[in-house]
Amino acid sequence: SQEVQSNHCLNGYCPKNCVSSYKLGKKVVERLNEATDMLSKAGKIQIAIEQPPKPVDEMPCGETI
Repeated sequence: SQEVQSNHCLNGYCPKNCVSSYKLGKKVVERLNEATDMLSKAGKIQIAIEQPPKPVDEMPCGETI
């Protein structure tokens, strides 16, 4: 456990191994591209929200006998 932690800093976000660092960098770029694509598509999505019913005006009525 400590050996794995000694090879990584900041809980595995910046590995000391060059190959691991390169792979991590590629993953970060891929995730950023995915996030950017999702955000750009999010502007095109329309969400339909059902509006509440219009308020009903009370009408006075005579007393019933």
